[in-house]
Amino acid sequence: MALRASWPALLLAPLVVLTQVSLAPALVTPSCIGHTLVLLHGLAVTCLALTLVFTALADAQRRHLERKGGDAAPAPPRGESDAHPHRAWMLSRIALGTGALSSAAAFALWIPVWLLPPCAA
Repeated sequence: MALRASWPALLLAPLVVLTQVSLAPALVTPSCIGHTLVLLHGLAVTCLALTLVFTALADAQRRHLERKGGDAAPAPPRGESDAHPHRAWMLSRIALGTGALSSAAAFALWIPVWLLPPCAA
């Protein structure tokens, strides 16, 4: 599995959550006019699904590297030959955490859609 599997969770998952934060208030007026929450729920589901997919890719990368190199972290880099395996292992762990945090944030941003009516004010 290529090292590229970690990058979507590391970079794109937080961007998806920021997109959700930006678009959700913009969709309140059309939702209020149409008396439907489909747009807001659709945005939340899409963003949550994307972050979960990116996190699953990072987790698959982490599991692949741990099967290949054992459960323990590789030794710290002592030269160029050791740098790449250690970097891949560390990047997959950081990407998994970033993706999981982004998924939790996307889910937390969905909760007000359930609890607050868009036309209350």
